[in-house]
Amino acid sequence: MIDVAWYKDLWEYDPTTDQWTKKVDFPGEARYLAVGFSIGDLGYVGTGQVESGSNSADFWAYNPTIDQWTRVSPLGNNSYPAIERQQAVSFVIGDKAYVGTGKGEKKNLWESDATTDRWTQKTDFGGGGRGSAIGFAMNGKGYIGTEYVNGVYQKDMWAYNPTTDSWT
Repeated sequence: MIDVAWYKDLWEYDPTTDQWTKKVDFPGEARYLAVGFSIGDLGYVGTGQVESGSNSADFWAYNPTIDQWTRVSPLGNNSYPAIERQQAVSFVIGDKAYVGTGKGEKKNLWESDATTDRWTQKTDFGGGGRGSAIGFAMNGKGYIGTEYVNGVYQKDMWAYNPTTDSWT
């Protein structure tokens, strides 16, 4: 097993002053291999492996204006609706967050909609299940790619179109 240091601290960097400022600690269980994203003025952290060794499905929102964490499900019922996972990816398009894939070669994708306050399952990732991939959004599409699956480095990149709920 990998020796992991468990931290819950949060720091804010100011590039103007080149200074770091300590913020309030993360109140959830310390974790690693989690996902993080932002929608509007809030930052979100969820899923991942917790110190006990199990995987988590909870999400937390950080409000930098008041330096406060709140347990949420971006943006619904306090937990990500899929099974607990680690090594997932996330990306944001508009006011919708997408979380998917993960260790154990998971390939599902879920959308969290800020206007309906609920998760909706979308079309599975087109590249097959994987954990520790990369995910990002650009020009209205989400992208997932790369990873090390069954001893083979993946060199692919897939684009998700939320309008058609499809992968290319």
